[in-house]
Amino acid sequence: MELDVYLKKTRSDFKLEIAFTVRAGALKVITGPSGAGKTTIVRLLAGLEKPDEGHIRFNGETWVDTHKRIFMPPQKRRIGYVFQEYTLFPHLTVYKNVSFAATDENAVVSLMKLFGIWHLKDQKPNKISGGERQRCAICQNMARNPRLLLLDEPFSSLDLEIRRKLRFELMQLNKRISLSMVHITHDLAEALLLGNDVLSIVNGKENPDWFKQQLKSL
Repeated sequence: MELDVYLKKTRSDFKLEIAFTVRAGALKVITGPSGAGKTTIVRLLAGLEKPDEGHIRFNGETWVDTHKRIFMPPQKRRIGYVFQEYTLFPHLTVYKNVSFAATDENAVVSLMKLFGIWHLKDQKPNKISGGERQRCAICQNMARNPRLLLLDEPFSSLDLEIRRKLRFELMQLNKRISLSMVHITHDLAEALLLGNDVLSIVNGKENPDWFKQQLKSL
C-alpha cells in the first residue's frame, strides 16, 4: 500500500476516527453526508491540520506519527490539492497560472494539451468557463509533480454536463499517469463512477451501511 492512514481528531460536533489505505496509483473516493468529516481528512493529509492521534505513511515515508512526534510540513509532502473554489491567480493568464509552481516548465505545454486548455493559454481566469477553470486548477497542481493528488469536491459547483465530462477526464488521467488520488464527494453517482475503492463516513466514522442504504434510494 502506498498510503497508510490512521487518524483521530476531535471536532466540536463529532470525533473523527478513521483508518484506510490507498494502493499505489489508485483513486480512493471518500463520500458521506455534509459535516461527516470528509474535508477534515484531506486537510490532515495535506498537513493543514494536525491530528490528535495517529499516523500517515506514504510509500514507506512517515509524514505524521503522533507517538513519535513526527509532523512533516505540507511543502515537503509534495501533494496536489484541488479545492471546490478555483485556486487561480486572477491577474495571470492560464499559461502563467499553470507554470507558476511547475517543477519542469518544459512539461507545461504537454500538460495543458492533455487537459484540453492549451488554446486558452493567453486568457485570464475570468474569461473562461467554470469547467475550464477547474481543468486549469487540476493542471496547475499536476505541474507541481505531486506524489499524491487530493480533490475536495472539485466538481460540485459545476453544472451536470460539465461534471460528467470532468469525471471522465479524471478517470482517464488516473489510468494514464497512475497517480494515487483521494477524491472527496457527497455525490453518490460520482462516487460510484470514479471509485475503484470507496470509503463512506458518517459523523467521523467509517459507515459502509450508509452508502448501501443511499444506493437503494437511487
